Amino acid sequence: MKRIPVFMINGFLEAGKTEFILATIRRDEFYKRGTTLLLVCEEGEIEYDLKELEKYKVTLQQINEGELNANNLDKIIQEGKYNRVVIEMNCMFDENTISFPKYFDISQIITIIDGITFPTYFANMRQKFVDMIKISDVVAFNKLKDNSSLQPFDTALKMINNQCLFCIIDEDCISLGKAFETPLPYNLKEKEIEIKDDDFGIFYIDTFDNRNHYENKIVTFNAWVVKSNKLKEGEFIAGRKVLTCCANDIQLYGFLVTNSLNQNLKDDSWVKIKATCKVEYNKEYDEEELVLYPIELTPIKPIKNEILDLSK
Repeated sequence: MKRIPVFMINGFLEAGKTEFILATIRRDEFYKRGTTLLLVCEEGEIEYDLKELEKYKVTLQQINEGELNANNLDKIIQEGKYNRVVIEMNCMFDENTISFPKYFDISQIITIIDGITFPTYFANMRQKFVDMIKISDVVAFNKLKDNSSLQPFDTALKMINNQCLFCIIDEDCISLGKAFETPLPYNLKEKEIEIKDDDFGIFYIDTFDNRNHYENKIVTFNAWVVKSNKLKEGEFIAGRKVLTCCANDIQLYGFLVTNSLNQNLKDDSWVKIKATCKVEYNKEYDEEELVLYPIELTPIKPIKNEILDLSK
C-alpha cells in the first residue's frame, strides 16, 4: 500500500481545532490534485459544512475512541481511496488504545491551545499538555493579541519539547510570530558567561535554539555528574535533573563533557565546571550538539535544589 500523509490536529475541546482545519483547507491547494479524509473524534461548538467540504474534496467521518485503530482505519481508506488524512484528535482518548495502519505516514502533529485559558488549564491539567506537546511539531496559541502572557511558561514548555515550533496565530489561523521571546539572564556578548543554578533551564534551551551563539564561549555552572558505559573513557554528562510535570517525570538534561583534564570524577557527584563550548556533529543522532571542553573542574557539595523544578 502506498504511504498516505497524515496530519494530526490536537488540543482540548473548543481550543480552536475545527477553525484551524477549516482555515487550512480553504487556503490549501491540495484539493486540486487529491482527496482528503477528515476524521473527527469529538464534536465542538463549530460544525463543519458538508457542502463546503465537498467543494474541497474532503470527506468527513465521525470516529470514536474504539474505532481509532489500524483495522478499522484500513477499511475506511480502502473504501474511499483517499490521498491524505487529517485527524481532529480528542486529547482525552487513551493513546494506548490508538493504532494506525503501517502505511500511515504521520507528516505533522499540530497542537492548538486557547491562549486565554492556557494558564489555568496548564496548572490543573499539566500532564495532558505534556502528553500533547512532547509529540508535536507545532504548538499554536490562539485568541491572544501578543505573546506577553506566555513568557512565564517559556522554559517549562521548551523543556518538554525543544524541537517544536511554538507560535501564536490570529483569528484566520495565520502565524503572528514566535510564542516566546524571553530575554536571557546573561549577556551573550561577553566571552565568559556564568550560569546561575535557577537559570540552567533557560541556558540549556537556548543552546538548542541558538547553538552557534555559544561557539568558543566559556561557560561556568554547577552540574550533576553522570557517567555511562555508552560514553567514551573520560567523558561524562554535566547537567541537571529537571521536573517539568510531576514526580515521575524527572529527566536528565545536560551536555557531553570531554574530560581532557583527566580528573577522576565520580558518577552521581557534583562539580563546578568552567568549559569552552564547541559545536560538533553527533553521528549517532545525526545532528550538531554543544560539547564542553573543561578548563576547570571543581568538586562541590550537592546544591540546595538538586532538582530544577519547572512544574510551578
